[in-house]
Amino acid sequence: MAEEIEPTEINNSAPSDSDRKIALDLAQALEIEARLKILSARITSFVLPSIKGKQRYQKDVEEYSFEIFTRPQSSRDNKFRIILYIECKVVFKDGGILGTSAQAEVIFQIDGPNKLIDEAKQFMLKEQEPRIILAALSTAYSTVRGMFLVKAAGTLLEKAILPIIAPIKLLVLPPPEVDGE
Repeated sequence: MAEEIEPTEINNSAPSDSDRKIALDLAQALEIEARLKILSARITSFVLPSIKGKQRYQKDVEEYSFEIFTRPQSSRDNKFRIILYIECKVVFKDGGILGTSAQAEVIFQIDGPNKLIDEAKQFMLKEQEPRIILAALSTAYSTVRGMFLVKAAGTLLEKAILPIIAPIKLLVLPPPEVDGE
């Protein structure tokens, strides 16, 4: 027998200022997201160190934990890239720990007329609307989650699914220090 669903009370009052702002922000975010075009997406490094001593198998894994960092970078011609740094800690049932890492790069272009871009500044990302960065981070992270899953197939990381996170959190964590940059 199907479960009976209680009717929901509908509020027919006029939308509040807060409701209007949320609707406007959502409309603007969708407009920006629709104008983002992925030019390239790739995993640039995937490090799974060899394990000395005891052979490890997927069935030996207890859990995975992740730290994810990002670094948006701008370029000319309305193009920019998002670099994602992924650090994964594999904890084994016997207490052993293995550190792994990956790095991915997603290059975007903003299509169409862009009133947010000042041509004289040649699209410096740090000066752009945060909504552009957040829309790109959201798209980049979603894309990389799938790419990571494919890359990890057949390894100890094959069941390590990157967590779903709010893109704003990717802006809060500091990127790791990288030599030569």
